[in-house]
Amino acid sequence: RQLNLNTTLDIHAIEIHTNNKTLTLINCYISPAQPDNILAEIDQLLDNITTPIILHGDFNAHHPLWEHSNHTDRRGRILHNIIHNHQLTCLNTGEATFPARQITHRDTTPDTTFATPTLATNTQWTVLPDTYFSDHKPIHIKLQSSYTQHYTTPRWDLSRANWEAYTTDMETHSKDTDIQTFTDIIISTATQHIPTTKPRAQHHKAVPWWTNECEYATL
Repeated sequence: RQLNLNTTLDIHAIEIHTNNKTLTLINCYISPAQPDNILAEIDQLLDNITTPIILHGDFNAHHPLWEHSNHTDRRGRILHNIIHNHQLTCLNTGEATFPARQITHRDTTPDTTFATPTLATNTQWTVLPDTYFSDHKPIHIKLQSSYTQHYTTPRWDLSRANWEAYTTDMETHSKDTDIQTFTDIIISTATQHIPTTKPRAQHHKAVPWWTNECEYATL
């Protein structure tokens, strides 16, 4: 759902509804020619949003929080104070998003992304290498589900077993066999006469330290 914002900024905002959850995605552009104090409008907009937020944009602001540099400017300090006041987390990794146009210049990061902490722990932020004919590198933001889905292990449903047929089949086999063969007979006979439960989806709340290696270890 697109939000109609009362602002003079070049800004777009949408509400996203999924899995009984709602988040607000805000995208903004502030040109270098605009006065730095125009950022106060972002501060006011954030005051009126109650859902989790992803705030992204080309703010043309510089600060060590999102840039591998000690360089900071007035706009960067204002933006830093705004996200600090609203307790937002910076998703930038420090990688430059604006390649230098001349060899004497340096790469910079005017494009920044901030998120509510509950979203930040489930978000991957990546700068793509190809500019696709733009002067900025595109940013890929992947928001993972806050739940990891697992399935229960099928089990023998003993309440629905055909014990009479199971017993009859078992009596046809010789008991004078090695333990492995006898175990295989029990399992194969049970498969024929004892149904199993169906796997059921289980949802576990994700945690920041859950990795692909953890997922693999549960299989």
